[in-house]
Amino acid sequence: MNIAIIGAGNVHYSDLLRVPLSTVDQSSTEIGETAAQMLYECMEARTPQASKMVYIPPKLIVRESSRRQP
Repeated sequence: MNIAIIGAGNVHYSDLLRVPLSTVDQSSTEIGETAAQMLYECMEARTPQASKMVYIPPKLIVRESSRRQP
């Protein structure tokens, strides 16, 4: 039986495990920077702003925990 394991968040030790863990990087830094920029824009406008949806695509980081074995 083959099992592949993937984590979420791309924590700093994912690549240091005995079997490096594949993970989904959710771009926490980019999410924080975008949120801060949007907050700043709202504060500068001084009037209610229309809702805005922002899409920050996740990235799959493939490591040994999910690679196909020969």
